[in-house]
Amino acid sequence: MARVEEILQLKGSVTDFSSMADHILLQTADVRRPSMTYQMPHADLTNQWGCVSFRVHYFLAFLDSIIETNNAQDILCTVNVQHNCSQHNCGTADTHAIYQEREKTNQTRPATSHIAPHDIVLNTAQMCDAIHVQKYRHHSGTLDADTIITESAVHEVVAQKVLQKSLETNLAPTVTARPRNVGQPRQVEALQETPRDSISR
Repeated sequence: MARVEEILQLKGSVTDFSSMADHILLQTADVRRPSMTYQMPHADLTNQWGCVSFRVHYFLAFLDSIIETNNAQDILCTVNVQHNCSQHNCGTADTHAIYQEREKTNQTRPATSHIAPHDIVLNTAQMCDAIHVQKYRHHSGTLDADTIITESAVHEVVAQKVLQKSLETNLAPTVTARPRNVGQPRQVEALQETPRDSISR
C-alpha cells in the first residue's frame, strides 16, 4: 500500500498529448499495526518511496538504494482510508459551505475537524476491489464454543428472572379503600333501635 505523492508527466511525450501520466511518485505505508477500535490496520507512512512507471518498469527506492523490476501491473487499485477519529476524539467544530449547481451558497453544514490527520486506517470493509484489500484485514481471534454457550445461558436465565420479577410486581393485588359510611341522622337511628310496640302514635 502506498500514498500518491506526485504525478509526473514528461513535457511533449506521448502521454502528455493523451493526458496520461508517465510516472507516479509513491510513499509506501506499513499496514501491520492493528487498530483495536475499528478492527482494521493502521496505514503508517514510512520513509520508503517508489516511482511507478507506466512504461512497464517499476522503481522502488529504499532511502539510498533503488531496485528496478519489470511489472506492468504495479498499481492494482485504489483503496479507501478513514481517519482514526475514535482515538483523537475529533469533533464537528468546523463548518463547510454547501454548493448547489457548483455555486457556493450561504448555507453551511458541520464538518469534522480532524486532529493528527496523518493517523489513518485502511478500510478493509469496502466491497470495491475487495479481492485486493481483504488480504490486509485482521482476523478475529478464535472463540471458545463452550464459553459462549455458558455465558449465553447465564445471560438468558438472568433476563428471564428480571422479566418474571417485573411481571409479579405489575400483577400484585391492589388494595382499595372501603367506601366511607355516611352517618344517619340520630332520630332515624333511635327509631331503628326502638321496638315497634313502644312507638307512640
